[in-house]
Amino acid sequence: MSEQILDLPISKFIDTRFRDYAVYVLEARGIPSFYDGLTPVQRYILMNTPGAYTKTLSVVGKSIEDGYHHGDSSLQKAIAKLARPFGSAGQILEGYGFFGSEVSPDPAAARYTSVKLSPKTVDTIKEFKHLTTRIEDGPYNPMWMSIPLGLTSSIVGIAVGYKTTILPRKETDIRNFLSGKITTLKPFFKGFGGSVRRYKDLDNSWIITSRVSVSGNRVEIRELPPIMKYTSALKKIDHLFIEYEGKIRILNNSNKTLSIDIIYRGKNATVWKEIQVKIKKAFSIVVTENPVFIKDEQVLVYTTIEEYLKDYKWQLKRLDYKHKEYERNFLDRELQFNIAKKEFIAFILAKKRTNIEIDVFLKPYSKDVRDRLVNLTSRKFTKDELVATTLKIKELTSELKKKERELKKSKGVFERAKDPTLKRGVKSKRNKGALFDADELEKINGITVWLGDDLVEENAIKEDE
Repeated sequence: MSEQILDLPISKFIDTRFRDYAVYVLEARGIPSFYDGLTPVQRYILMNTPGAYTKTLSVVGKSIEDGYHHGDSSLQKAIAKLARPFGSAGQILEGYGFFGSEVSPDPAAARYTSVKLSPKTVDTIKEFKHLTTRIEDGPYNPMWMSIPLGLTSSIVGIAVGYKTTILPRKETDIRNFLSGKITTLKPFFKGFGGSVRRYKDLDNSWIITSRVSVSGNRVEIRELPPIMKYTSALKKIDHLFIEYEGKIRILNNSNKTLSIDIIYRGKNATVWKEIQVKIKKAFSIVVTENPVFIKDEQVLVYTTIEEYLKDYKWQLKRLDYKHKEYERNFLDRELQFNIAKKEFIAFILAKKRTNIEIDVFLKPYSKDVRDRLVNLTSRKFTKDELVATTLKIKELTSELKKKERELKKSKGVFERAKDPTLKRGVKSKRNKGALFDADELEKINGITVWLGDDLVEENAIKEDE
């Protein structure tokens, strides 16, 4: 079939092609998934990072070889973000080497550093890894997890029409919220001794302040807010120095962490109080969260993290159902194999068998069972093994009945729970139907032209003119 060239108005082109691109960016780039709180690049990193230290550059290479195709620079930045020892509730990756500090956030080159999965990350991924799948020759699907792991790291993502900003939460707080032990959870930065509190009682705004202490005529400023850049802090100090020139002295001993002392040289108590207020304000930053996630080609916009985690409880019911279904299917496969194994042992023990007889016997079984039985053909069977296999069948039958009851209960709980995201989300699905009706197309000078509403209106305007 020959390719048709369509003469389209720009409005029709944008309506069809740009929408497809927008959905692709939402799903495949910067917006985290509802199911695990991770972006596609983070999944590539986690699936290609071992539990023992390996060169960061090696993880970059493995991720690209595995299918990531947006360049090594973005990979290196994403790895550094997951491995840096500040700005998160807990490191998803552990790093060996320099991955940045609050004073100097740029990490060392990837060839000089090493990373590994943190023990908690290993446990979280491993728990339900048997359910995680990927698109053939494509990216990994969202991971099955008991918590959205991405929430333990700060999230800043930009896509077409949407931006998501989420501060990190402590893993234990997330688990406690999902289990109903707590009803609110505030941002948490591991190792940060400053303050994190709500800004003006707003649900989704937070003010993060350095650790500021006053002793006599000296203000000690320690620990930069993880979201604030050190260069921005220096600019604020410069402005303060210019405003109170001759009245204050600044001692900056910052190395890896912030360490600034400001000494007041005057004697005016009112001015000194004013300076203290301005210092505290200079080393505070207000962050407004915009929790936005992508789920099954649907954009989910939340006001607070608590709203999101309430919806995530539905995913936990779905996870429990899928996990029990997997366990049931695994036990069923083991039972079928052991039944076949018993038949095979009895067949072998009856008399000496030729390879042809064995091949004929194995042929009716499924490929999986047949392959496993073939691996047993080199063994010498005994009547004791036949008895042991019979007992194993009895044991598996009992376990399978128990698992069937658990699965039925879990399935009922899941099916009764309505997906809360269906009413919340903004649908952004690709146009999978026909773009044009047959009667809207016409060949003019060998080119197939679309004569849709846009063109009709455009021609009508020209005729009126």
